[in-house]
Amino acid sequence: QPPGPAAPAAPSAPSAPVAPSALAPGRRLRVHTDLPQLAASLCGRRFELVPRPDADVVWCGEHVRDFAPYEEEGAPCVNQLPQESCLTSKDLLHALLDAGPAPPSPWLPEAYSLPQQLPELLQDLQRRAAAAAPPARYILKPWSSSRCRGHTVTAALATLLGCAANAPHGPRLACRYVDRPLLVGGRKAVLRLHLAVASLSPPVAYASASGWYMRVSRAPFAGASDSDAEAHLTRGRYAGADEAVLPAAEAVRLLEEEHASLRGRWGEVWRRISGVLGRLVALLASRAAEGSRLARGGGRAAYGVDLLLAEGPGW
Repeated sequence: QPPGPAAPAAPSAPSAPVAPSALAPGRRLRVHTDLPQLAASLCGRRFELVPRPDADVVWCGEHVRDFAPYEEEGAPCVNQLPQESCLTSKDLLHALLDAGPAPPSPWLPEAYSLPQQLPELLQDLQRRAAAAAPPARYILKPWSSSRCRGHTVTAALATLLGCAANAPHGPRLACRYVDRPLLVGGRKAVLRLHLAVASLSPPVAYASASGWYMRVSRAPFAGASDSDAEAHLTRGRYAGADEAVLPAAEAVRLLEEEHASLRGRWGEVWRRISGVLGRLVALLASRAAEGSRLARGGGRAAYGVDLLLAEGPGW
């Protein structure tokens, strides 16, 4: 179902939406892809794998660096958007959401881009110390494509300073750690959602209310040390470990069984999740070239979104 409404102003002179070339009866959709898994799945009679120049749809894993050919009329549709780094780079996503014209999102945690915002982080730590507040924990992650490498959970100043200066993993985002996530069987759980963007002018996007799944950490959360990756991270396959994955229906059942605040209210939770996804689509649309062919559907992208549920007021 579509995420919550997220529409910027419509173009002053609307242009026709872009779709893959109109197919004559019986003609297959011609697809070019460099992804073996996708190629293997397109085995039905509706699809034909072809070289890039002959394609109706180009779905590639490599980053498109020149989008100009896809702006030409008659060009194939492509599975990427020129401005999508505002979603895929953690530092840019946080900075744009934090600086946007809309009120700050209650679900957006405090975060600092390191090393650039190290002085601001240090000032916050000093304010907390002066107020005798408990030390805040942060989870530090490389800006993008980290695959769980370089992740650190800490409240120690020396570790934060060391991470800010640690070049092997590049710049990182220091994000306030969620100390009270909703647990499943005493373990941390993350929802893996799929967001499909069909157009940005006007914004049209879809998120399956039943096609998502939940990843569960391999170790109990309570009492885990900051260095226990198996308690704090739910991704295991990059380290060659098995992942505990639950389909949506089973995940909802367990969440409602274990958390009285959610019992019988998953529809409400999903509406709030849709609102979060709608905000992301609005951000993407706000940076699109208004009325361009790619914004009108020439670029159609699918994104994986990891979402963590946490205890807090308002449930």
